[in-house]
Amino acid sequence: MVRQPPTPKIPKFPALKTKALTWPKNSAGHHLTTKVPLATSQQTLSSIRSYLTDHIDQFDTINYVYIITGSHRLVGILSIRELLKHPPETKVSSIMTKSNLLTAKPDTSPNQLAHQAIKNSIKAVPVVDQHRTLIGVVPSDRIQTILQHETQQKLLNLAGVLPQDISHLSTLETPLLKSFISRLPWILVGLLGGLFVAQVINFFSPTLEQNLILAAFIPLVAYLANAVGTQTQTLFIRDLILNQHLNFTTYLLRQTLISTLIGLTCFASITLITTLFWSAPFLGIIIGISVFTSILIASFSALIIPHLISRLNHDPALGSGPFATIIQDLLSVIVYFLIANLFLAK
Repeated sequence: MVRQPPTPKIPKFPALKTKALTWPKNSAGHHLTTKVPLATSQQTLSSIRSYLTDHIDQFDTINYVYIITGSHRLVGILSIRELLKHPPETKVSSIMTKSNLLTAKPDTSPNQLAHQAIKNSIKAVPVVDQHRTLIGVVPSDRIQTILQHETQQKLLNLAGVLPQDISHLSTLETPLLKSFISRLPWILVGLLGGLFVAQVINFFSPTLEQNLILAAFIPLVAYLANAVGTQTQTLFIRDLILNQHLNFTTYLLRQTLISTLIGLTCFASITLITTLFWSAPFLGIIIGISVFTSILIASFSALIIPHLISRLNHDPALGSGPFATIIQDLLSVIVYFLIANLFLAK
């Protein structure tokens, strides 16, 4: 009687039990999947390769194999690259990554999770509870969707489109009335601010009547202040989102130094140009000092406004663009005429 060779023992692979939990929309738990490859540390690479080949359609993501204990506690991660480059008989425990594992809690902000994944070059982020029990994984496609949604929302907020009134990110999909209502508030604030700026200019009308050429340079002073303010604010909001523990005092001092250098460059350029083309070095000094002062004020307000909004636990991009523009226009015009009056007073 011919003896049959013993049937090879098929290793048992663990599986996550889907829990009937509903996580809030603004949480990592809302974006996770439980359809991921799992293994234990004592299994061999050969068994895992066979398992992935036979069950490939059951997974939503296979960037990593997640190594867990019998109680589903996450103890390591094995990348597909490591899985394929080592000999088949290699045990998982000898090559898996055990330290510095990037994980997230179910209530972690999706934006924070996505930024951490990008910062650490991680394709998918495991979600664990307080006992490091693996609940699921936020895959790469969800991370990309989170980042895209955040970018679109930040752009809308920076432009003064109120997010609570917008249920669709596409303008063509948003109802006409909602689009109108979401954009109108900051436009009305800008309208009132513009009328106030007009009153300020009217207040200084005697100075303009005696020196009409000053009116020609009002747009220049306002534009340069707004340009520097917009640059500063955009960089600050980006850095604030990426680093929530940003040292504001250090950041303020650094940006003030940069704005001072920009202001001095503009001052020298304006003085030189007005001397060459208008033969009016005195006018150049007035405009140059006004531009220099306005740039510093615009840079300061561009930092303070988002900082205050952030301290109030609101999105720092919300309305910062339109609101800062109003403030910068108003202050630059006031500064311009005050300096002109100071130099031209008889």
